[in-house]
Amino acid sequence: MVACENEDVFPSNFFYQPWIIQCHGANKNTTTFIDPIKTNIEAKEIVEMQGKLCCGCIDEWIFLFDKQSKEYFFLDLNSLSKVHLPPIPTENIIFTIFSISTSPNHPDCTVILTGAILEEGTNEIMERVLMCCMIQGEKWNKVPLDEDFVAATGVILDGKFYMNNVGDVVVFDVLSLLAGQVDTRTIPTPMLVQHPRNDMVSVHLVESCGCIYLVRLYRYGGGPTIYMDIYLLDTSCDKWLRVGGIGERVFFLTDMSDISVCANDVGVECNCIYYASSYVEDEQRIYKFCLDDHTVAFTTIPTIEETERESRFCWFVPTGSQRMIRDSSVSPTRVLSVATGDREAMEKKIIINQSFSQASEDKEVMEKEIAMNVSRPWNDIPLDLLELLLTHLSLVDSLRLFTVCK
Repeated sequence: MVACENEDVFPSNFFYQPWIIQCHGANKNTTTFIDPIKTNIEAKEIVEMQGKLCCGCIDEWIFLFDKQSKEYFFLDLNSLSKVHLPPIPTENIIFTIFSISTSPNHPDCTVILTGAILEEGTNEIMERVLMCCMIQGEKWNKVPLDEDFVAATGVILDGKFYMNNVGDVVVFDVLSLLAGQVDTRTIPTPMLVQHPRNDMVSVHLVESCGCIYLVRLYRYGGGPTIYMDIYLLDTSCDKWLRVGGIGERVFFLTDMSDISVCANDVGVECNCIYYASSYVEDEQRIYKFCLDDHTVAFTTIPTIEETERESRFCWFVPTGSQRMIRDSSVSPTRVLSVATGDREAMEKKIIINQSFSQASEDKEVMEKEIAMNVSRPWNDIPLDLLELLLTHLSLVDSLRLFTVCK
């Protein structure tokens, strides 16, 4: 990879490891960079990104929106050069999905945004829309969607746009969308056998090596995200096949856009999935799911100030650069089993690591003591782990638990 012309503008080691980026629009003049390895946060003033909102990244390009000028453009983070798209004339529109067919330097690159037009003043949804444009196009084509259409994720593959709706994946023909027309078919998603829908945290469609994966993340009782299932779409018959891994790839997921890369290209462990949620919780977490041993680790990061609702986290994953240290996975505060296969076969080990978050001093001290005292009695188990155990007990065992645990 050619050395970055503006490397001093970004945090150190920026072009040699994955980062999480968040722009803040008019709220702040700085851009937030989250290092998932050291779990620290840096704020940088980058003129080209000031006042902008971030929609997603592909390769070493970031897709930005300028609310004042209504301009959408790709910014090359190496040279800070721009590739402009036509402005969207519609006022007060919010997008929830960003999808792109290929790198912005390709003449056939197509961008699709999915969102809603809001009523001025009340911010109530007036119309759900899909906007489509080629990188060298002169205008965006607007395609109205049904009122009950709640798009969660989408990918472009072989001239088709796959978009997840509640219970289904709707497939659009991209050429028809560019002409302002709708040509669709529907693929039902797999039934939720093991997990109730209320426990689902997020759904992701990921394009990887010419294949489409469906990744669904779950949690129980408001706790951490600790379960997932993965399916591969057989496009010859529109059937979903449950899979237990993603091979030499690694997925980086957020709530607006997802990335699949070869693990060797970025120097991280293969057959893993990283997930960073954009939504503010009591603790903001970065998750790492390892599909080889069915474990999930999460680390807490300092809570970031809320930004404009149009802005989301996005992963920046430079490929072809110097590899990261092999042990660059997120330093976990806990490692738990994850239900990527049979539920009974998972969820058996709870390992407490001595790498602790600084978010809560009391919790840090408590967990250090547990890690150092292997004979600590079960009636003094930490409350957060107790809540996780409760979700896996029958009613009778739940009643018995209170006689031995606080």
